[in-house]
Amino acid sequence: MNFTALNTINFNAQNVNFNVSQNMNTNVGMHKTDTVGGDHTETITGSKTLSIGINFVLSVVGNMLEWITGNKEIQSKDIKETAQEVFLSSTEKSISLKGSKDVNSHSGENSRNY
Repeated sequence: MNFTALNTINFNAQNVNFNVSQNMNTNVGMHKTDTVGGDHTETITGSKTLSIGINFVLSVVGNMLEWITGNKEIQSKDIKETAQEVFLSSTEKSISLKGSKDVNSHSGENSRNY
């Protein structure tokens, strides 16, 4: 079955459910906006891949928490993190800092170059 409209389609209902037994594809030609007035939950039993063509901006008003049972790897040209206070903690093994050149430690009170 195909459904085609030449212009705008509006659905207004108290509750809407979509049940797809196999695959679902969504293609948006220009811009997409999602607005959720309360909580938003996603449950994915397989993998999730996100590919972004230009910039990715995340704005969190409260706290942001991550729970990862496997490893976490980040690859970037530069990484910059700023906070009032930074804590690094290892619960079982040591913390290693590696640099192909120098490893520098700067503070308002002491500075070291290794």
